[in-house]
Amino acid sequence: MPLEGVFLELLIELLKPGTTLACVFPKTHLMARGLEAKTIRKLLLNKFGLRLVFTYPGDEIFDGVTKDTCVLVGKVKTSSEYIKVISSYDTIPNIDIHRFVQTLSDDMTYNFSPMMPGIVARKISVQGMIADIEDGWRTLNSEMSDAVAFVKDNFKNSSQFLELSISNYIIKRGHAGNEGGSDIIFFDARSELYNKFENKNISFSIGMRNAKLDTIDIGTGDNYFLDISNNSDQVIDAIIDTYNKLPERKGKQQRGRKTKQEWKKILAKESKGEFGANSVLIPRGIRATGKIYLSKNPVFVSTNFVVCTLPSLSEAIMLSTWMSTIFYQLICEVSSKDQEGMRKMEICDIEKTFIPVFDNIKKETKDALFKEYSSIRFLKLIDPQIRRVDRIWANELFGENSDTMLDNARRMLEYLAKRRNA
Repeated sequence: MPLEGVFLELLIELLKPGTTLACVFPKTHLMARGLEAKTIRKLLLNKFGLRLVFTYPGDEIFDGVTKDTCVLVGKVKTSSEYIKVISSYDTIPNIDIHRFVQTLSDDMTYNFSPMMPGIVARKISVQGMIADIEDGWRTLNSEMSDAVAFVKDNFKNSSQFLELSISNYIIKRGHAGNEGGSDIIFFDARSELYNKFENKNISFSIGMRNAKLDTIDIGTGDNYFLDISNNSDQVIDAIIDTYNKLPERKGKQQRGRKTKQEWKKILAKESKGEFGANSVLIPRGIRATGKIYLSKNPVFVSTNFVVCTLPSLSEAIMLSTWMSTIFYQLICEVSSKDQEGMRKMEICDIEKTFIPVFDNIKKETKDALFKEYSSIRFLKLIDPQIRRVDRIWANELFGENSDTMLDNARRMLEYLAKRRNA
């Protein structure tokens, strides 16, 4: 549990019931899907007595604080029928505070409407907030309300789509480097180590460390992965000896000194973590470009990705091409959390995204996707251009409404990405 959650709980227990309590609180706890965030949301409704949420741009408030915050107002251990949500598009210093105070007592509708210049407001029933505890309070985001409704109406409530979590695909977070020593297992990541063994007889496997490639098919990956099972003990011993003599890199997390046997144990464990062929790699953190990757061959993957392994190349191509589309990237913006301008997603967020029911896809559409996937160029999220892959999927799924759906998705994606990167 983050410290602010524990501190708020302590305050609630120290104060008398009915006491009005206001606090500045990290906004991420309102949206995230982790167990701690869910517990905090329950605390806010059940004990804090949440009455009002005020959100605003994070600029020009706290020096050196990068996390987005909001103001929460509650009445300790006192229930309410609805909660006021006020969202400012102006920075805090630019708000006319006297006018703001005067409008606080105004009645609010259940949809966002102007409260004063630069500020919109609505009210939400407590029962609606309770229903959304598990999935996160995304309806608090005024800038996201249209996109949330768009995703709900066209994907969540459509029989053409299913939630990724019920697809029966194997979905796991990448784990290469999680034991430490990522710059020895991803062997060419550190040139002074790689150069010493460049001409030696070392066998490498396909590795994927970062979301830097600009092609959907990763081919041989972005790093040589040191698979201990493919190399002799003499080669591994020489590599470990050289690695242990390398100086620490400035600005990097300092590695703990380990014996040769400790490194061998780590390398042996890492070498068992290969993902199978036909895996789709979904970056966990994205800022400007909607990247998605496909590996036709077994691959070792870092913690920067969530990996979805499929039973066939055909399904892997369909999934990866769908995830590259303007529609899926919009779904991700809605399902993710904003972490200092980065679209951050954990497994639980990715599992809540939507994919088409592939069994219903026409053969001609599949054929078109197979021809197109290798030439796909990734979307620039702040300036998304509708590409052929978007049109193929739109025509299949939305027919005569494909152009309207594409235009709406493009507009909403551009707005959310620019808002996040502002």
